[in-house]
Amino acid sequence: MKQYFLLLAVLPLLWGCGLMDGNGDSEGCAQRWGEAYFSCDFQKAQEYTTAEGHKWLQFAASNMTEEDLALINGREDAVEVSVTDLYVGNDTMATAMLQVSYWLSFDAIGHSSIKENGVFSVDLVKRDGKWQVRMAGLPQSEKQSRD
Repeated sequence: MKQYFLLLAVLPLLWGCGLMDGNGDSEGCAQRWGEAYFSCDFQKAQEYTTAEGHKWLQFAASNMTEEDLALINGREDAVEVSVTDLYVGNDTMATAMLQVSYWLSFDAIGHSSIKENGVFSVDLVKRDGKWQVRMAGLPQSEKQSRD
């Protein structure tokens, strides 16, 4: 009987810390999406993207060239992604800041390169109890302040 009361006392604490409301999944979604997207695994990234964003993944995939694939396959370091900040606006919206290293950057039409560091802002929405990345375009690296 004491265990039952202990469980009832602990559940609200877990809920209050965000461990049971799904907000922890927003960070995991951003992490998995970032790892897939910046590794150019657009099919895998689609699993973590809203239906409206699928067109942007298709656009990115359709613009890959043989030279891009050679850069990806020839890079010495694997893509590294980490969620540095997570801003949860409410129960259904969040923004994650991703620190990305060694990703393929499309510098100009027909020209790409492997970039060493970048920061990206990713919007997330929760639909049907599942966090997904909402793409309104291709991700752009944020300029870092000198502060």
